[in-house]
Amino acid sequence: MGLIVTYNYELIYVNTKIQIDDRFKSEFPEVKDRITEIIKVKDAYCEIVKIEGNKEKMDIVLSIYKDRTKTYVIETKVYSFTPSSTDSMDSFMQAYEYLKTLPEFEYAIYVDDQSPEV
Repeated sequence: MGLIVTYNYELIYVNTKIQIDDRFKSEFPEVKDRITEIIKVKDAYCEIVKIEGNKEKMDIVLSIYKDRTKTYVIETKVYSFTPSSTDSMDSFMQAYEYLKTLPEFEYAIYVDDQSPEV
């Protein structure tokens, strides 16, 4: 099971010259110390690769792949949520339900690993 989503991957380029050379910043004040670029990854595949915790708090390790082939991991993120003790869903389903409440996964589509490509 996983989620398919258009994922906004944030690339941050850091100007190491500014970090190691104090005078560079004063000589070239117009140069930014970092540049951020957003890459939209259409049909990124998000899969929970690990979940652990207790009835108070569950930690989710989520791998975000370029696509369902899972040949390239864009990034891995960690989320936490409070599981429902009254819900009959297993921890993984509760975790996916939690992810769908987050703005970045609001429009994500559930997919089964055995289902055909979207």
